[in-house]
Amino acid sequence: MACGDKLIYRSIPEPLVCYFCQEVKPGSISCINNHFVCDDCHGKDAFSAILDIALGTESNDPIEIAEQMMSHPAVTMIGGEHHAIVATSIMAALKNNGSIAYNNRQITVNDYLIDRTLDRTWTDRLPSCMCANYGACGAALSVGAVFSLLMDITCDTPKVRERQIAMEITNYVASEIAGFRGTCCKLSTRIAIEGACVAIRDYIGLSLPRRNVRCQHKKRNPYGCLDSICPYFKA
Repeated sequence: MACGDKLIYRSIPEPLVCYFCQEVKPGSISCINNHFVCDDCHGKDAFSAILDIALGTESNDPIEIAEQMMSHPAVTMIGGEHHAIVATSIMAALKNNGSIAYNNRQITVNDYLIDRTLDRTWTDRLPSCMCANYGACGAALSVGAVFSLLMDITCDTPKVRERQIAMEITNYVASEIAGFRGTCCKLSTRIAIEGACVAIRDYIGLSLPRRNVRCQHKKRNPYGCLDSICPYFKA
C-alpha cells in the first residue's frame, strides 16, 4: 500500500479516500495508518510494467517471467495485480514457445491475445482481496481465463466440454492454493502457474520449462513469511 505498514481488512467495504487520487471509493483494505489505495491507482503503474514485460520477454518459462514482473517496484507485495501476472506470464511463455495445438486446431498466442488476457484479469475484473471477499483466489480464476481464451470458450452448447475443462483446472488450482494457510500473493502466483503448467501438459501436450525459485520477498510480507512451510522458501 502507501507506506508498507500492516494492512487491515474489512468484511464489508466502506467509503474510503484514496491516498493517491483523493477520490472516495468503496474499499475493504487499508493500512493501520488509514492509508487506502483504490484499485485504479494501486495498479496503474503496475499495469504498464506487466504488459511491457509480457510483450517484450523472450522467455518461454512462465515462472521466470512472473518473477520478473513481481520484482518490479510498481508491483506491491500483496495485491490484485498478481492475478494478471499469473495469466500474462503464462500467455507470454506460450507465445515464445511457438504455435500449439488443441483438438486438431492450431493456436497462435500473439500480442493481441496477451492484451486480451491482461484486460480480462486486471484489477477491474479480478479485484484485490478476492480470496476473502469471494472465497476464490483470483490467481486460480486467472488460470481459468487463460484456458478460456486458448480454447475460445463461449456459453453455447458446442463448447460445453471446453467449459468443463476450464472449470476443472480452475478448481484444481484453487484447491492447491487453499492448501496453504497464510496470506502471500507471491506464493499463490507461483502455485497457480505450476498448476497451469500441469494442465497445459495434460490437455495440450506441451511441457513448459520452469526454473527453481528461491523467494526474495520474505521481508516484504506484512503478515510474515510462511518460512519453511512455503516450497519456495528454500528452493
